[in-house]
Amino acid sequence: MEMRPYQLTAIDNVYAAFVEGVRSVILVSPTGSGKTAMSSKIAHDVAVKRKRRVLAMAHRAELLDQMSASYAVWGVGHGIITEGRATDPDRPVQIASIQSLDAGVTLPTLTENDLIIVDECHRRDAAKIIRRYPQTRRLGLTATPYQMAGTRVVPLSEDYARLVIASTPRELESGGFIVPMTIIAPPPPAAAEGYDYDKLSARERVMGNAQVMGDVVKTWQDNGVRATIGYCCSVNHAKAQAEAFSKAGIDARVISGYDKPEKRRNLLGEIRLGVFDILLNADLLIEGLDVPFVSRILCLRPTESPAVFLQQCGRGARPFKGKKDCQVFDHAGNVISHGHPYDDTRMISLVDQPGIGRPEAHFRGGMWRC
Repeated sequence: MEMRPYQLTAIDNVYAAFVEGVRSVILVSPTGSGKTAMSSKIAHDVAVKRKRRVLAMAHRAELLDQMSASYAVWGVGHGIITEGRATDPDRPVQIASIQSLDAGVTLPTLTENDLIIVDECHRRDAAKIIRRYPQTRRLGLTATPYQMAGTRVVPLSEDYARLVIASTPRELESGGFIVPMTIIAPPPPAAAEGYDYDKLSARERVMGNAQVMGDVVKTWQDNGVRATIGYCCSVNHAKAQAEAFSKAGIDARVISGYDKPEKRRNLLGEIRLGVFDILLNADLLIEGLDVPFVSRILCLRPTESPAVFLQQCGRGARPFKGKKDCQVFDHAGNVISHGHPYDDTRMISLVDQPGIGRPEAHFRGGMWRC
């Protein structure tokens, strides 16, 4: 499989860190840079070339599916640990659900020369598992190498010792690896300013207001039909917003973690085929999902987490046949807090907090455009 030059450089830098004696590395890979391809090549090099064991982990069934398909392309035979059971447990490479490992599935035996790969490592939901392997080399993958503690942005230095940055969003855009992104941000509801982001009821009360939901529908209609993913405050909010679209004659569906994996796969397949235009969710479709046909994102959930905002917008960044750009309709005012998703001035560090600043934008016709 052909790799891009920056991908090969990033992989070489990961290996150099391990050779140097660093045991835990984060590969920072913006959406569209080919994170899964890079991790698959690394798994191939470790398991096939060096005959070592690999344990790769992710938190969503969709991410496990993508990882499994990519490993197969690279000729990496593997077992899968999910839903409390293991298939082919004797294989040296295992792709595992973090939830299943937490639930008590027998953990694979790993040595210091084997490798653990943690997808979307900024979530830190694999922390208990990786601490069971203190000597094993560890590679974390993420586009957003920081997490939130309340309203404070914190680094990941507790779990990782070295950062390797594959590329930046602007570099990827210049190379044609991701599409241009335009933020269209109607003024956020006045009640949103200063309210408690930690209280779900407050978010729902503001964003679930009938006038706000009506504005969301009108903005979407005024800008034409596009395959769209919308991020809501909760599943109930998503259902209410879908109903508002339905009343305007627009087919919007809701996907959630309560749905069985087969239904989730069907919904993603149908929106790709154009059966309907809008798929609304709460937190399900944030990280890692490969939906290049999507060219519009609805941000209907205020968040003080830059990682959440960047991951949401990133779902629309990948190129696709006939796709010229991605539009982000930010009804929650997140761009005012976090800046443009492609902002290369955002600092990335394991020690310091990432810099988050007001976007370079201007106010036009009642909307922020940047």
